[in-house]
Amino acid sequence: MITLKNVTPTARKEHRCDFCGGVIAIGDKYERQTNIYDNQIYDWICHSECQAVAHKLDMYNRCDDEGLDCDSFRECINEYVYEHHYDSDLDDIAKDWQLPFPEIVKKIFEELIKR
Repeated sequence: MITLKNVTPTARKEHRCDFCGGVIAIGDKYERQTNIYDNQIYDWICHSECQAVAHKLDMYNRCDDEGLDCDSFRECINEYVYEHHYDSDLDDIAKDWQLPFPEIVKKIFEELIKR
């Protein structure tokens, strides 16, 4: 994979985050990366928070040469939640962490910036 450019624009239209699948709303700042892979050019779009979480959890150093994809991102997020928010009394993830995936990522972001 070759990265051609990285920018942090403000959304002029609604987008979907390629990491968490959540909505990037009009007016939100987000990350846009233009890449070439297998002779194909494409844009990778994600929330700035998802990008920050990926860096904080060292996901980019855990992936292969093809880069971090949505499946690997989700797997790392699920591992983090299981490690840090498992409730043994419930034998499940704590109730306040049983949320839609984009909301879980936002909670992790808030948790990590408090550290």
